[in-house]
Amino acid sequence: MNKFLVSAFVSGFALTVAATPAAAQSDMAAAVQKGSGCFLSGGLVGVPGFLITTETIVVSNNGGNVQLTCHFDIPLGDEPAKTMKAEGFTCGIFDGTTFFITDDTRAQANPGGRALLSCQVKK
Repeated sequence: MNKFLVSAFVSGFALTVAATPAAAQSDMAAAVQKGSGCFLSGGLVGVPGFLITTETIVVSNNGGNVQLTCHFDIPLGDEPAKTMKAEGFTCGIFDGTTFFITDDTRAQANPGGRALLSCQVKK
């Protein structure tokens, strides 16, 4: 179950919306969600516009830790000439019940036409 997302943040920002996770049974158990909407400001990694995908994984556990990973295809002709990296920008993650903001973030785009976003919330 995916939800549509809209955001009006400028410059470095990434956001995902995830379906409500299944309840984890112990402190070490994790809920895994796949296929949520995710976007990344391409300017962070030398790509014009925004990158948008549903190729996502959100993992959250009972301890309050949340990890978001998004994989993007860069439009043909927009690939950077060399691998570009960014970190420490603002990322928002909605796990179905709580909206988290973090700057524990990394993004990378490569000349092969792929980009990756990773955001973590550690409690």
